[in-house]
Amino acid sequence: MASVLRFLHPHDPIPTVIIEDSPNICTLISNHLERHFPGRFVIVGQSDDVDKGAALIRELRPELVLLDIDILGGTAFDLLDLLSDLRGTFTVSFITTFDKYIRKGMEYGGVSFIDKPISVSEFIRGITLAVNHVLDRQALKQRWTEEVKAQLRAEQRAAAYDETITDSIFRDKNTDKTTDDTSVSIKAGSIAIRKRDAVTEFVAIDDIIYCLAEGSYTALCCLNGTYTDSKTLKRYEELLTEWGFVRISRRMLINPRHCTLARVSTNHFLITLPDGTELYAEGKHKDLPDAPWQSVRNIPNA
Repeated sequence: MASVLRFLHPHDPIPTVIIEDSPNICTLISNHLERHFPGRFVIVGQSDDVDKGAALIRELRPELVLLDIDILGGTAFDLLDLLSDLRGTFTVSFITTFDKYIRKGMEYGGVSFIDKPISVSEFIRGITLAVNHVLDRQALKQRWTEEVKAQLRAEQRAAAYDETITDSIFRDKNTDKTTDDTSVSIKAGSIAIRKRDAVTEFVAIDDIIYCLAEGSYTALCCLNGTYTDSKTLKRYEELLTEWGFVRISRRMLINPRHCTLARVSTNHFLITLPDGTELYAEGKHKDLPDAPWQSVRNIPNA
């Protein structure tokens, strides 16, 4: 049976398995539980054997196991060795006539020991300790689960936030983007980029000198440094053409505000980058349209 994450209300009956090779002791334990802890436990299974007991616990996944030390086929410790992968998912209260097992029982995670012959006061004491341990473990498990859920919700909100801004241009005025975990002030005329380290930054479009394809990524050479974004150069062309950017080759999109354009023949253009690098418009991109250049300053006339 697959593991099921189960939470108990503090007053829910605790699913309990009894592993004891004496039918009389089993009956006595059941009677004491019903009499002194009415409604607190539900006995979901019983066994008197190491292998069968381990199989029963693995199948039923109880919260509490009342476990005799000496049982058919071996000892309680043999049984617990068979369940090493489930340690910590159930509470163990040992039933024993030998004090010599106390240290080993504690090493195996026992939280209480009920001596034989069973006295009412010792039984109540041992079972009370076991109940408190079950509830503490449940509370810890629930807190951990809530923390994991909160973290997942935060990651989902962050992912949704990134999804809304990563492919966006912020045009007209300064913008405040806020989620439960993130608050960012974005200047007008900025574009959101998603870097390889999954961090989103905002770059002023006017500060972009050129965009260069790097496989499925795009490198943005800007006045204040270079960024690598997960968007393709084709997507940048779609986003930035209206801002005057022009595709000059299969790999490059330039910002005429920072690059000098000179027509060297009817449909051939020489582009000079701010660092003096000279490039020619290539392939299908060499026949540049006039419109994007008409409003650009410092572009020589043909």
